[in-house]
Amino acid sequence: MKRNAAFTSNVSNSEALLIAAQDSTDKKTINFLRNLSSKSSLPPILRSQLSFNANKISYDLFRTNKFAAKKVQCQNCYVVLSENLIGLRVVKKRKTKDVEAICKGCKQIIKLASLPQFQRKVLIDTIVKLTLTKGGQIADSKEQSTSKIVQKSETMDNKSLLKNEATNKKEVRPIVPIDTRGIANGKTKKNVSKLQLMMQKQQAEQSSSGLSSFFDSFGKS
Repeated sequence: MKRNAAFTSNVSNSEALLIAAQDSTDKKTINFLRNLSSKSSLPPILRSQLSFNANKISYDLFRTNKFAAKKVQCQNCYVVLSENLIGLRVVKKRKTKDVEAICKGCKQIIKLASLPQFQRKVLIDTIVKLTLTKGGQIADSKEQSTSKIVQKSETMDNKSLLKNEATNKKEVRPIVPIDTRGIANGKTKKNVSKLQLMMQKQQAEQSSSGLSSFFDSFGKS
């Protein structure tokens, strides 16, 4: 029994030593890859791939990634999206100019909606830094677009003010004399019905015929 207990203790100790050795080698490889990725002599795409591999190994070991919040990777080519690997492009959309971020590794648009919230924030900060530091055509186009938007808003405000002034002014309409000849029972010509118009015509004809007969009687006498 004592021999079996000693044998099992030796096996467990050897397994623990192997696990510890494996952990130490993994840690060494992680440090080695991170040191390589920090060297400026290497191309940026290779550096980003090395850092991605280091982060992957550390996540497999510790289930956490210390650099996850600081570094954002492209979901297509797994390149770490630093300031050197993000390109900006001005795009016209419905009479307005927007800036799109492009990954230089795979030349595709970086979709912010698909990223987690903390990575989205980091990426937005880097894009803002790029727009402020680089300037050039993007800054000019942004200034032009903002100036155009301001001019449009000013013109729209002026137009709305003119419209409001026009509506606030009381329209002075000329007084048109009302034609009282067609009024019957306090109604104008527009409101008079066809029967009333016929009656008015008959009355006018009768009065004219009565006047003509009256004058004819004077002529005969």
